[in-house]
Amino acid sequence: MPHFPKPFFRPKKNRWYVQLDGKHVNLGPDRADALRRYHEFMAARKQPVPVTPPSDDPLLIEVLDAFLDWCLKHREKRIFESYEERIKSFLVSLADRRMALRDLRPFHLQLWVDSHPDWNPGMKRGRMQAVQRALNWAVKQGRIDRSPVAYVEKPPPGKRENVIEYTVYRRMLDLTATQEFRDSVKRIKRGSTVLVAYADRAAGDDVHDLGLVHAVCLALIDRSALVTTAFTVPGKQIMHVRPAYSRQVDTEDGTPPGIDQLILAAERPDTASQAYWERWPSEFDYVYVLFTDDEAVNPAPALLTLVHDGDRFQLYKVRKPENAAANGSSPPLR
Repeated sequence: MPHFPKPFFRPKKNRWYVQLDGKHVNLGPDRADALRRYHEFMAARKQPVPVTPPSDDPLLIEVLDAFLDWCLKHREKRIFESYEERIKSFLVSLADRRMALRDLRPFHLQLWVDSHPDWNPGMKRGRMQAVQRALNWAVKQGRIDRSPVAYVEKPPPGKRENVIEYTVYRRMLDLTATQEFRDSVKRIKRGSTVLVAYADRAAGDDVHDLGLVHAVCLALIDRSALVTTAFTVPGKQIMHVRPAYSRQVDTEDGTPPGIDQLILAAERPDTASQAYWERWPSEFDYVYVLFTDDEAVNPAPALLTLVHDGDRFQLYKVRKPENAAANGSSPPLR
């Protein structure tokens, strides 16, 4: 059954669009008018152009090549080269390089990284994530229905024991955070609580991702905000959280929640859960979603209002009841 392009809304531009022949056609800001224009466009075409469905049984190498082609067009050169090196290394490790995607198993990744005893746990984790991310991209693009390695067990990221001074860390943030990200931080009200989530849960550990991961801490420094990924792990990091806010930060040095986990927590709250983000609609003022796709849609319009749409990130304000108590002015970190 053929599939046809559908209209979509871009909050940043306050416009409806439809993608036809690889180009975005502006349908205007009003939904009713946009739908009318959409149907006029489609009716005026001699033949609607269906979206060609992907192969039901693609080769693994075909899917990975498609991801690399996309990276080459939409990501910085250094990011493309990093993925290319890792994915090629993985393909070389396979006994059958023409393997069908359906035959891929988690143990293929494990055998690959185990064959490199010179890789430390963090390096092994990052390389496994590169393959995971490529297949997660294919799922989002509709090329495949599911990733066979989406939940593969990976080595822990490891601990960084080097201590750096604040001035050095701030300099690192200034160098890695883009002006676009710094502009988004200015939109955060002072003293707010900021939850960090990932659009892609396989992201974050690659060295090329660290600039974006740590840029969020500018909100802590510049806006006196509580940031869930601040350095507050007991016995490892130097900051402490006031008791009233202790359940709102990551104290295990884990990976931030995926946006899908946040939506599930909001729809079906688990009162027994100890996750710091479980009650996020009532306990946080903003959500930074990192590693977003281009023109990503608002994942929860009833709960989130888009504040800033940037390159690989979005900042949302959490919708609160009108009678919700305002945040105190006292910063939560000490």
